[in-house]
Amino acid sequence: MWSTPLALQAGFDWSALLDEDVLVFLIPLAGCVIGLAAVIGHTWYRVVKAKSEAELKRLMIEQGLSADEIERIIEAGPESMRETDTPSRIESKRRTS
Repeated sequence: MWSTPLALQAGFDWSALLDEDVLVFLIPLAGCVIGLAAVIGHTWYRVVKAKSEAELKRLMIEQGLSADEIERIIEAGPESMRETDTPSRIESKRRTS
């Protein structure tokens, strides 16, 4: 039914991967792969975010909002809230506004 992978059939010595010479190569390679994945992921996030903001702006323009109104709406998004804001500070800002 299931075939055994060739590496296991041939008696591949997995402990050879723990050899010092191999680790000197594998650890930096893994770091580069993880770093590259992080850069690609962040870039993808920024592209998707820019597309969604452009679509939102297009919809607001079609609805007849002025540039000042659009700017105020975009700036009022979640990014304008600082990470240090606690829920009680946010609530007090809402009450005073």
